[in-house]
Amino acid sequence: MNDLSKSCKITIQYDRELSQIVGRRVEINVVSEGLPFVMFLNFFFKTYPEIERKFPPGALAFLINGVAPLNDTVLKDGDKIAFAAYSK
Repeated sequence: MNDLSKSCKITIQYDRELSQIVGRRVEINVVSEGLPFVMFLNFFFKTYPEIERKFPPGALAFLINGVAPLNDTVLKDGDKIAFAAYSK
């Protein structure tokens, strides 16, 4: 069972196009350890709704520590998440 009472720091890196929307290339977030990545994405899109409006499903790529996340991927302390938009 995931222990959501512990917090962890994750690093989010944005490509050039996304960094223009969020206003930075890198940011550090504190989240609950064991937070499912899909829930993190939900929070992410609520924080930056313009990204979801501009990029339809399938137009963004996500990597966690260099690997594409699975449906059941959970976040751990020190994870590095890379976001990139596919060019049209």
